[in-house]
Amino acid sequence: MPTMPTDKEMSRGDISFQYSDEVLVCKWFDNRGVNLCGANIEGQDITSNVLRRQKGSANKLVVPCPGIVKRYNHGMGGVDLLDQRVAAYRYNRKSKVRYYLRMFFDLQDIALVNSYVLYNILYPGKLSLLEYKIVIAHSLIGKFCSRERNHPSTKHSNRVSVQVMPTEVPLHLPVFGARQRCYYCAAQDKESRTYASCDTCGVALCVLKERNCFYKHHYRR
Repeated sequence: MPTMPTDKEMSRGDISFQYSDEVLVCKWFDNRGVNLCGANIEGQDITSNVLRRQKGSANKLVVPCPGIVKRYNHGMGGVDLLDQRVAAYRYNRKSKVRYYLRMFFDLQDIALVNSYVLYNILYPGKLSLLEYKIVIAHSLIGKFCSRERNHPSTKHSNRVSVQVMPTEVPLHLPVFGARQRCYYCAAQDKESRTYASCDTCGVALCVLKERNCFYKHHYRR
């Protein structure tokens, strides 16, 4: 299986690529190794040059740079907002985690933050990043709790109950349509109208920073 060269095996400007279907993994050595992973990215022929200061001199060197690095720097806009948002509420809080799980959690965090950016473009100011992650997490978990599972009795350890595994739970997600009266607020004798509703329950529920009736209706009954 091909592997990327180590930093000691590379000099400034060296580029190494690996492909798998439409996924590209690139390593570029600048002052140190820079590793990037992306999908639907131009190949290794798309390179350009950047200027780097020569150590111990005011002169600048022309260094080859892969297109994926220039794309990343252009989209970053000077400040890596993605890293800032991912670092705020990471899944992976423990240090002793197998390396492939750490990569999986990081990719999951990145995908979730990217989806929040798109959501915020469509519905600006509706949810904070933390509230968005909570809604997604509860939608995936549903009402499942490990304490509610029926474990086999110790007296009959050779018999496995069919109720050990959790049953499938419906996926509750907010959708946006016509303006309606909030179901949860109406039950509290409050007048409030919202564009959001639950795709599964079919009732209108507020999804706001100051009032999240969607969460209260599903998880605080």
